[in-house]
Amino acid sequence: KGCQARINVGDGTLLALATVGNSEIAVGGTDRSLFVFDVRKRTQLHRIPGIVKYEITAVCASRVNTKAVYVTSLDHEIAMIDYTRKSASHLARHSLRGENR
Repeated sequence: KGCQARINVGDGTLLALATVGNSEIAVGGTDRSLFVFDVRKRTQLHRIPGIVKYEITAVCASRVNTKAVYVTSLDHEIAMIDYTRKSASHLARHSLRGENR
């Protein structure tokens, strides 16, 4: 019957969405932040700012680690994020940037 509830996601435009787990979605966009929401409770669980250098263009859930997602950006950078970590300084982050030179 249409929209049940609206959730604002950062300041930018939403460009990518992936389901992670049973009731969670991960979204990202032009503000370069990853948001994880519980769709059953309609609450934000995690917000991780500045994962990649440019806008997030795709989000994909890991098949091996259920709390990890892969994020790609406009400049083809790929980052793997364990979004359950509380502090961004202790984030399990691995990046790979494809250079076309």
